[in-house]
Amino acid sequence: MQTWERIPLIEDEMKKILNAADLGIMGVVFGDVQREGIVKPPLVGIFPAVSPIDDESLALHEMWKLRYVIIGIIKSLRPEQGARQAVQLALRASAEFIKTSAARQLNGLCSDVIRTGFIPAQDKVTNDGSVYGAGVEIEIRFWTKEA
Repeated sequence: MQTWERIPLIEDEMKKILNAADLGIMGVVFGDVQREGIVKPPLVGIFPAVSPIDDESLALHEMWKLRYVIIGIIKSLRPEQGARQAVQLALRASAEFIKTSAARQLNGLCSDVIRTGFIPAQDKVTNDGSVYGAGVEIEIRFWTKEA
């Protein structure tokens, strides 16, 4: 499978896994999670990050390491509770990708999914309270050969 074919399938599978999970959320947003009015918190955002390509490739193959930040977004009038819930949601959502062998391979689309970073809770004050977000960076690894 070509890289240009695989990446949209990976992103679709990520959304499918999170939508099927019992996270108690209103929805999953891909990309710009700051769009107003699309989906109200609590929600999970999937935000693409800069992703390295391993330069120590094997012959004609490359190791791709797609990185995404899984963001838990909560609305709360209580700062400590909102921050804590955002962290918990981000950790629970990112765990969906590593809790089974099938999930770790995104049902056959990659060789592994690992967690590589953590972003502590931050807040954004809105007219009707504060929105809190925390994130966990995941890395999706796969070998590819462009033919």
